Amino acid sequence: MIMVASTNADGTPKYSTQQISLTPNGREVVYGVNYLREITDMNSVAFRLAFHQDANNIAGSNESEVGVSYKYRF
Repeated sequence: MIMVASTNADGTPKYSTQQISLTPNGREVVYGVNYLREITDMNSVAFRLAFHQDANNIAGSNESEVGVSYKYRF
C-alpha cells in the first residue's frame, strides 16, 4: 500500500491510498564483455559492452550499454 498526495482544484491537499505490488515481473540477466589494456605502468584503457535482459526486473525491458574509460595514475 502506498499513500498518494495531490491537491484539489481549490488547492487543498488530498490524500488517498493505492494497492501496489512489490513483486518484480521479470528477472534481470546481464551479458557483458570487459576488456582492460594497460598502456604503461601509469596509463590504462578499458572497454565494456553489455546487454541487460529484463532490465530493472521489468519483463520486456531490455537495455544495451557501451563504455570506454581511460585511467591515468600519478
